[in-house]
Amino acid sequence: MIKQQIKKLQKENAELKKENAELRKEIAELKEALNSLKDQLNKDSHNSSKPPSSDGLKKKMTKSLRKPSGKKNGGQKGHTGHTLEMVEEPDITTIHKIDECEKCGCSLNSVETYNLESHQVFDTPECKIEVTEHQAEMKRCPKCGLMNKAEFPPEASNITQYGNGISSLAAYFSNYQLIPLKRVGEIFADLFKRPVSRATLIKMNKKTYEALETFDAIAKEKIRNSRV
Repeated sequence: MIKQQIKKLQKENAELKKENAELRKEIAELKEALNSLKDQLNKDSHNSSKPPSSDGLKKKMTKSLRKPSGKKNGGQKGHTGHTLEMVEEPDITTIHKIDECEKCGCSLNSVETYNLESHQVFDTPECKIEVTEHQAEMKRCPKCGLMNKAEFPPEASNITQYGNGISSLAAYFSNYQLIPLKRVGEIFADLFKRPVSRATLIKMNKKTYEALETFDAIAKEKIRNSRV
């Protein structure tokens, strides 16, 4: 009798664990969808491409509502730091040679290196836009005389256009970091020496939204059907 009760309890426990795991997964998905919706609701004419007329009765808050926590500034006790650690395979290695002994001045050019001490500098390379030229072959058919031309890929459908990398950065700056479009254009001008117009940035954002339209619909549907 006791063994049967134990088996029953073990079965119920396994079912509860499974249900708990499913609920945790669903809650995580809902949190992600909710944060995405919050980002959309927080956008107005000050931090996105929306016109001022779309702000409605919203008032821009200029005063912080955060209350003092009483804690000291800086990292708190127990907080995990983010130390810059050396990598095993650096991109560039520069060897600094030593020519003479710093004590007696004896030449060390022919002396075998005893050891190497390494320091690593983490930095970004020069910000530069890479231009790829696509060339389509044109050939005349020797049989019928028709002039044939190879097709350009979708990313080179126009004579000149920005690639997916630039579009992704524009969407990230304006939609995730909430930087106004005018300042996003200034960022491209300062970093890449290539200013991007407001109209072009709006087109890039529209293209990104269309690519995520299916995800947006799924997220909304999950929220509507949620048991929470």
